[in-house]
Amino acid sequence: MASTANFTANVAATTNSSFFIAKSGCQLKCGGITVPYPFGFGKSHCYHSWLKLTCNTSSDPPKLHLGNSNIVVSSISQTQVRVRNTVAVRFYNPDRTTNYTYQTWMTLAKGRTFSDTANKFTVVGCNVYAWISWRNEDRDFSTGCLSGCSGNSEVLPGNCTGIGCCQIDIPKGLTEFDASLGRFYRENETEVWILFPFF
Repeated sequence: MASTANFTANVAATTNSSFFIAKSGCQLKCGGITVPYPFGFGKSHCYHSWLKLTCNTSSDPPKLHLGNSNIVVSSISQTQVRVRNTVAVRFYNPDRTTNYTYQTWMTLAKGRTFSDTANKFTVVGCNVYAWISWRNEDRDFSTGCLSGCSGNSEVLPGNCTGIGCCQIDIPKGLTEFDASLGRFYRENETEVWILFPFF
């Protein structure tokens, strides 16, 4: 039931003019996605040690994954990799009991960080809040935001304007996170709300 969202991770920039070329004897594409060296999959000489990808040919079309993880790669550029991850979500019944909850997390491998310029932590819904937690060496941190509004008609598609949603920056150098969800109530509230924290 959980949906997916794109996350952008930074990788070391390369100045090689032949970036969009695979090494000799290595495949360049997986499921329509170009996989240039130093990224690669298959034989060990096809990729730099910490830029290994996996091409899952059992799906149709094939899917590209980070390493041996279940994190699906959407695209690769010289400086960034866009990946997909499940979105945290919570459904409520009219009597305010929780119907369904799915929380999300992601950990990147060595040398990768989430882009603090291409990603935002976003919460969509009415009378909901979410927070993101992460660890930096031996210290734990968390931050978040909340969204309060009078009805689900105020939750509009498109960019977050601050009505029916809230959005905050993510810290520079983030390599992992956990997203948690909550809800606060207004008097006489009976509607069902959905919460989506995502980047």
